[in-house]
Amino acid sequence: MPRYPAEESAVEAIESQAYGDHAFRPAAGLDAATVDLRGTSVSFASLRNVDFEGSDLRGAHFQCVDLTHASFKGANLSGARFSLVNARGADFSAVLGKQAAWERSDLTGATFVESKLERASITSCGLEHAILDRADLSFASLAYSNLDGASFCQSLLMRAETFGVVDLDRTDLSTTRQFAYCREMVIEVLRRSLGDDLETVQWLGAAILSRLWCYPKWLDLLRHYPVHLESVMTVFSQYPDSGCQEALSRGQTRNSAAPILTPFTTNCGAPATAMAHHVDHA
Repeated sequence: MPRYPAEESAVEAIESQAYGDHAFRPAAGLDAATVDLRGTSVSFASLRNVDFEGSDLRGAHFQCVDLTHASFKGANLSGARFSLVNARGADFSAVLGKQAAWERSDLTGATFVESKLERASITSCGLEHAILDRADLSFASLAYSNLDGASFCQSLLMRAETFGVVDLDRTDLSTTRQFAYCREMVIEVLRRSLGDDLETVQWLGAAILSRLWCYPKWLDLLRHYPVHLESVMTVFSQYPDSGCQEALSRGQTRNSAAPILTPFTTNCGAPATAMAHHVDHA
């Protein structure tokens, strides 16, 4: 493996091999362990298949970089940023990625198994067939990303942002934990299980179109339709780790006038923000 001069920066060490004349060039023989990438910026580089396993990449910024099948397994990516990168098939498993950001990037088939991604941002990304099993996505954002065929087995989505996510049809949510406050995912599991008769489609459509949503609003919509309320309870029983059943139970104890058998308890007076679809307790 080549060793870089001590006076040469991390970016120069990589880009001297990987970038020139605005063309992507392979970083042949790059040993990530020989350079310190904390807080540095890498752009227009081809780092296909490069092994960053266990590296300290805190605060690093990768922009317009080819990271196809690169490995970041066990790396510290806290505060790191990936913008417009091609990371198809990349391995981000077991990373420490608190407040890391992936923006407008191709993460098709990428692996995030057992990663710590609290408050991370994975926005406007292609996550088709990505594997996020047992990942901690608490308070993270998946906004506007494509989740077609993605797997969230036993992943934790407590208060995660899912505004604008698309193609959830084949997303595995069977054992996903604490997605009760992820609006789009809750709507999706209801859509999958409820019938397609006109009345059901009407009330589910009304819930989808209502951007400011909460338990009281759902109660107003469904309290006169006990069959639908019972159907909601049945659907949520199929997702025991989602937290929806617990939310239902809490809702029932908050209103003595009528049982709240709807999925969302929130403070309806909360200010409307980009995170307004998050549901806070009343």
